[in-house]
Amino acid sequence: TKISKPSPSSRTTTARRLVSSSAVNTKVCPHCSNGFTDQATLQKHINSLHKRPFTCVFHFAGCDKVFANKNEWKRHVWAQHLNLHYWLCTNGACGHASNQEGGDYSKDPTHGRIFRRKDLFTQHIRRMHAPAHVVKAEKDKNLPPDWVAQEKMMQNRAVRQRCELPLFMRCPAQNCRLEFNNATKTWDNRMEHVAIHLERAASNEEPAVLFGGANDVELTEWASSLNVNVIELTTGGWKTCQPLKATRVELCEAPSIDT
Repeated sequence: TKISKPSPSSRTTTARRLVSSSAVNTKVCPHCSNGFTDQATLQKHINSLHKRPFTCVFHFAGCDKVFANKNEWKRHVWAQHLNLHYWLCTNGACGHASNQEGGDYSKDPTHGRIFRRKDLFTQHIRRMHAPAHVVKAEKDKNLPPDWVAQEKMMQNRAVRQRCELPLFMRCPAQNCRLEFNNATKTWDNRMEHVAIHLERAASNEEPAVLFGGANDVELTEWASSLNVNVIELTTGGWKTCQPLKATRVELCEAPSIDT
């Protein structure tokens, strides 16, 4: 059998591949040993996968979520824990007791179905309370303008405020007891400020930030208060809880700052 020698061009191509392959591993991640072609790509990898400085403010109550992005961190706390607002459907059967005889829904509603997010409420009214032509139009992604306007009114009518944010807080970072007393901006101002400490702590420039407990009395007292109730003290310590567990309630029992 005749064995042909590789051509010069073939050897050159192979050499290039070897150089290219070795170049991929010139920058190695110290956390997972993956290789990268340059420092910028390596740093982007570390920041997105290994450097997650933003720990949930309710870490002391059992939430172990961490984030690389500040806005994702803030969104998580707001949507998953605070639940300041909810949407209450009182349309049709949702507004009346399940055992009501005859299905007469012309009377004033006595019950409601709770939704933690506006998008979930919107999905519900489209599925359960929209006319047939709207249901078909949604499948075609072409909702009629008159329904869009009606849907917006239903959303505005359904929204309820469950509780209010704290008006006074302190920074929980070690050696920083900055006070926040900015009315409705108190919560967000503190989050923005604490984010700086978290980033510094992740770079070993400062001690770790410890939220909650005796170190963060204002957060602990507010979050565990009866009308907020997003954390509770158990025999095993603090734990997060969901204040909007019920999906169907009597209107007199629906949480509201007005009651």
